[in-house]
Amino acid sequence: MPIAIAGLYALALAYAGVTALSLTHNGYQRRIWGRSASAWTVIALHLGGWGLVALALVPCVLSWEEGLALIIWFGILSCAATTQLLLMPNLPRVAARFAIIAGGIGLVGLSIITWI
Repeated sequence: MPIAIAGLYALALAYAGVTALSLTHNGYQRRIWGRSASAWTVIALHLGGWGLVALALVPCVLSWEEGLALIIWFGILSCAATTQLLLMPNLPRVAARFAIIAGGIGLVGLSIITWI
């Protein structure tokens, strides 16, 4: 598996996770869904967001050695958070849809990486 593709899969997972974590904020919930989310939805977003952020580490560890993988993972998290930070205040629905697509691509890519 090329290293660049593994990095893109990690970036997709990290972006989906960071966006899920930001959707726990009431202001974004009202802008996207028109109301505040229930407590169970917020808990699911927290767990899913942290899970996706943690899963973003897997393609990094499989493609690079452990020490370098952590550094690259932190860089990928920074890129994902910056992208989310620029999209969410201006285009929250686009950011949320993009996160769903990115999460799906990242999970499919992760299954491909672990299969190979």
